[in-house]
Amino acid sequence: MYAEVNDPRPGSSHDLYSIFVVDRSGNASEIKEWPATPNKQMRPSGTTPLKPSQIADLEIRESNTNEVLLRAPLS
Repeated sequence: MYAEVNDPRPGSSHDLYSIFVVDRSGNASEIKEWPATPNKQMRPSGTTPLKPSQIADLEIRESNTNEVLLRAPLS
């Protein structure tokens, strides 16, 4: 859930985040993008054609900068 302090500046929008799936070769594919909307609980979901055994990591990134904010390895 995002706090009210995430209100956009005048003339701008809310922060955007994305979920990426990274395969065992290091190739990343964006699965879903969503805005950080104040006072709203987000439950983003998406699909990938990869099998679980082909996935190395799941990442949450800041969409505008592509900075990895969270990485979860799948083993």
